[in-house]
Amino acid sequence: MWQKWVEKYSPSGGAGSVANTMIRPRATLLFFAAVLVFVAGCGQNPSTEQAPVTPVSDQPGAVVSESININTAPSEELKRLPHIGDAMAEKIVDFRQKHGPFKRPEELMLVDGISDERFRRIRPLIRVE
Repeated sequence: MWQKWVEKYSPSGGAGSVANTMIRPRATLLFFAAVLVFVAGCGQNPSTEQAPVTPVSDQPGAVVSESININTAPSEELKRLPHIGDAMAEKIVDFRQKHGPFKRPEELMLVDGISDERFRRIRPLIRVE
């Protein structure tokens, strides 16, 4: 494929010239540079990303206005978190009573049923104090 490009854009038509031997490495380098610029431009700037608004599980259309302290929240308050129902809220309270307060929000994944995916969905909505 690059040979056609060399023949088209080479001053001597690409027939054994110095340009023929120089264009291939330069073209390859330019191609990879263009790919890197394109790939780098495809990412989102973290400073412009907006946090997702997560709906409350028991009230359609409502949102959690402030984070919930998982060390002091009763079962009813924990149920306001998305993907946390009655049984899971009770498991969190039972775990907290048995093992003591959470030191970091990530410790919530020690509760049976809190997967990494579920934790990532509720992480912006919880805090530990």
